[in-house]
Amino acid sequence: MKYRVMLCLLAVLSFSTATAASKPSGPPSLDRLVASVNGEAISESDLKLRTQLLMMHINPDIAVPPIEVLHKQLLEKMILEKLQLQLATPEDLKLEEATLDAQIADMAAQDGLSLEAFEAFLTDQEIPLKKFRAWLKTEMILAKIQQREVGSFIHVSKKDIDSFLASPAGQEHSDIEYHLAHILIAMPEPPTAVAVNHARLNAESVVKELSNGADFAKMAMEKSASQQALQGGDLGWHKAASVPTLFTKILPSLGVGEIRGPIEDNSGFHIIKLLDKRQGTDNPIQLQEKAAEALYRRQFEAQLVRWLKQLRADSDVEIVNP
Repeated sequence: MKYRVMLCLLAVLSFSTATAASKPSGPPSLDRLVASVNGEAISESDLKLRTQLLMMHINPDIAVPPIEVLHKQLLEKMILEKLQLQLATPEDLKLEEATLDAQIADMAAQDGLSLEAFEAFLTDQEIPLKKFRAWLKTEMILAKIQQREVGSFIHVSKKDIDSFLASPAGQEHSDIEYHLAHILIAMPEPPTAVAVNHARLNAESVVKELSNGADFAKMAMEKSASQQALQGGDLGWHKAASVPTLFTKILPSLGVGEIRGPIEDNSGFHIIKLLDKRQGTDNPIQLQEKAAEALYRRQFEAQLVRWLKQLRADSDVEIVNP
């Protein structure tokens, strides 16, 4: 079952909590603050719950990094989420319970579980269904905010689609799908020469470790600043159109299992690995539709990174107990 690795790690977390609780002590301590985001708190219990939820969806084949590394990555993700939620409008917060129910049922089905079995699994892991629903609702609200703040400004024209499909990449590779993994060593702020060089050396060190046999997914979870870091850097399956332009030229020559990088652009230093590739079976209309979707997603991901980076820079964030 896909949860076996998660069960082991949750057992460690549960044991640590139980051990701490069993020690003689005075009055119960208050929930510890781990970060403040424009005056709003993120607590230690929030962070632990999110760790449990994350572990439910980590591929069991991934070599998971130490829990303190996961906490650091998760805390940054939670800070960004908090900043986005502070922009929520009343319309963003409207979400029918039936929509939430349908999403949970879909998640359970994807894991081959009935809704009852999925809820029983949450209970076994001491994750209250109410808290799980609250987390999922937040994820769906974030998607609405990102669509309003970023996605609504993106337009893919017929000319864009035709230009791509007429390009060498479009003609030769538009029907090939690539399964990619990615590590981003972020460009520092401010990008001084010394800081950029330090980031470059960091990226080169990661590439060297990977060349010496380090696990890519584990390195992504430890080192990457991308939105997919906690999924082991897994970007999923993409056609060439949805892959950042920076990588498009090297994809045709990239062998399955091969790693390339570091590749520099304004967002930082990128390292990619081709996990697999396959031939698609789309007809011309499907190719146009998927090219439009892929071009949109390419622009959305790039603009989302820039927007979140600026949002973070413009905010008052204090990490109290890293």
